Amino acid sequence: MNMKRIRAVTVAAILAAILIGCGTPKDHRMRVLERVADYEILVDTDTGVCYIRNAGAGGFCVMVDHNGNPYIANGWRDWSDGDALY
Repeated sequence: MNMKRIRAVTVAAILAAILIGCGTPKDHRMRVLERVADYEILVDTDTGVCYIRNAGAGGFCVMVDHNGNPYIANGWRDWSDGDALY
């Protein structure tokens, strides 16, 4: 296997573990920030990092700012509730 494939599989496994999780919705890290058509913008409530998800096709990707750094949602530390992803 080449390194790109290994990285892709590792990232997919980590994201799957984060998204699936266990417990009540209160325990989930991912919250839905916005829904538009088949797309959802999600926020990791521990880090504030935003992700975009295509609910129709199942794609999932970290959002980045203009410098290529992970995009951090403004005021994410103040969110005490929201729609749990699962």
